[in-house]
Amino acid sequence: MLLIGVVAGVLGVAFNRGLLGLHRLFLGIRAVPAWALPGLVLAAVGLVAWWLPDATGGGHGVAQRLLSDQYPAGVGVLLVLLAAKFAVTVASYASGTPGGIFAPILVLGTITGVIVGHVGGWLLPAVAPTPTAFAVLGMAAVFTASVRAPLTGITLILEMTGEQRQLFALCGACLVAYLVAEALRDRPIYEALLDDDMARRRAAAP
Repeated sequence: MLLIGVVAGVLGVAFNRGLLGLHRLFLGIRAVPAWALPGLVLAAVGLVAWWLPDATGGGHGVAQRLLSDQYPAGVGVLLVLLAAKFAVTVASYASGTPGGIFAPILVLGTITGVIVGHVGGWLLPAVAPTPTAFAVLGMAAVFTASVRAPLTGITLILEMTGEQRQLFALCGACLVAYLVAEALRDRPIYEALLDDDMARRRAAAP
């Protein structure tokens, strides 16, 4: 519970800062027209989809397979999938491509939870829960770290998965993830995006 909370907290902060940083970088590019940037990113995502289709799209199918223990992949493949999904989501949203970050955040959390579950199984095979149990915790904890809404994350994941037996573990993982994100002085992603948008509107106003 502590481990998944710390890892999820760091990942949530990295996601927020990566998304905001790349978004500002793309806005500052003058050599490429704003309308062409999403097309260039889409071409890059197409190459990723050719080799690793699970890294593209909303990721609902991937999350369902991970939660039901029907995704036959080792830690190495999952790490590649996590990195690719992270990069594709950040680049797509930052370029202005229509789409959201809500579902991808949940998928990133699910993948992270399974990875931590596998590692925990190696370190403490006698007491570690199954990787799929960690997947539920990871989903809620990464959402909490990024959005900074622990109660929403806990309620949402309980409704989605029906895992009421993990309520205590969910609360603990989300609390740790929240505290890690706060300690790193990271802003909630939706609040940060709104502030950036309002700042640009004020700058562009006559």
